[in-house]
Order: sequence, then C-alpha cells, then structure tokens
Amino acid sequence: MSSEMHESGPSAATASAKAIDAAEWLQTPLGLYLLERERAYIDKTVSDIFGYNALQIGLPQLNLLQANRMPLRAVVDRCAPAQVRADGLAALSLRDLARTVGMQAPSLYSYFDSKHAIYDAMYAQGAREFVEAEPSDELGEPLEGLKQLVRFFVEFCAADAARYLLLFQRTIPGFEPSAESFAISEGSLERLGQRMEACGITDPAAVDLFTAIGTGLADQQLSNDPGGDRWIRLIDDAVEMFYDHMTKKRKQTATRRRRP
Repeated sequence: MSSEMHESGPSAATASAKAIDAAEWLQTPLGLYLLERERAYIDKTVSDIFGYNALQIGLPQLNLLQANRMPLRAVVDRCAPAQVRADGLAALSLRDLARTVGMQAPSLYSYFDSKHAIYDAMYAQGAREFVEAEPSDELGEPLEGLKQLVRFFVEFCAADAARYLLLFQRTIPGFEPSAESFAISEGSLERLGQRMEACGITDPAAVDLFTAIGTGLADQQLSNDPGGDRWIRLIDDAVEMFYDHMTKKRKQTATRRRRP
C-alpha cells in the first residue's frame, strides 16, 4: 500500500501543475486554435437555447454565452424600453444595450444590425402588449362600450410615453415598422371597425374620427399632465359628443334616402 501511495503522490502533483498551467497553455498557438474551434462549436450549440436567464460556471475569462439569444429577450423586454424611457427614443444606443446585458457589441450587432432593428423589435413587443390588454369583444351597451375602448387606449398610452411615441407617432426619422411587426396591430383596427358597425355606426370616416379623438386625448394627457388625469377625465364627454354626432348624421342620411 505504501508503494501505491508513493506512486500517487507525484501523479497528483503533476495533475495539479497541469491544471495550474492550463490558463497559460490556452494562450499558446495550439491553445488558441483549440479555443477557436471550441468557441465555434459552443456558439452553435447555445445559440438556440431559450429561456429567461443563462449562467456560465467556470472559465470566467471566456464568454461562452456570447452567441446565446436569451439576452435578446432582456434587450427587447427590459433594457431598451428602460433606456428610452430615461433618455428618449432618439438616445437609444446599441453599444450601451450590449454593455447592459453583458454582451460584446459585435455580438448584439449580429442580431440587430441597426437601431431601427431594435425599434422594430420594441414596436412588435408594444403591439403585442396592446393586443393582449385590449378589452373583450363583449362591451355591453354601445355608448359605454365606446367609452371603455377610449379609456383603455388613453390609459395604455399614458402608462408609457416612449411606447406611445413608438407605436402611435412618427417621431423617429426614417423608421417604419416591418410588415411582420405591423401585422400584429392590424387586427385591432379591424376589430374597432366591427365594433362600430355593431353600434350602428357605418360611416367610413367614423373610425378615423374615433381614433383621432383617442390619440388627441392621449397626446394632451402625456404632454400637459403626465401622471395625472386632466384629459382622462374628459373621455366620457368626448365619446358622448362623438356618439351623438354619428347618430345624428346617420339619421340625417336615412331621412334623405327616404325622400322621394
């Protein structure tokens, strides 16, 4: 047994020395070649692993999660919205976003090639939030249902000024949402037209007028009383005026059609 112990001692010391020298060896030409090959394999392996968080254990000198797209969820869901809320839409910086989520800027550029690509992803996220929060189709009595729609819209906009500007205003020169991102919100406008028809309002201009009322109230609220309710309190009056006008117009049109 003593012989075995005698033999294991030098072996253990040798293994320890090898472990200690591993970091240095990885900087040799052969080590760098191995790292390059391994990084390519790991990048390919982890790129399509999804979730909310990823943790690398070991080899802290190497970023083995640089190709993983989990940080992109953080970019779109949290980091980019937080940056534009604090500094404005025009202040969005891909380099700052990469630093925030722990990525190298070139890695982020491989997924978002420009600020407009980030804006497009944020637009899609905001459109999904709008659609998911929309009131149900069963709104009850027509006038009250229309009031509920405008209240939802104005309060949704007032809750996040940067999101409102991105979704409903043209404040970013040259930016247009992609067809895929815009398609998320197209159904909302179609549903609004259907709700108008259910209220007996079929004038083609009614949807334009109704959305102008909602956007006008939201813009005034955000511009002149952020965090308050000065224009939110006017929603019921504005919708009642709209409804009375469209009802009166519909009756006048019906009367003209009945005249010989």
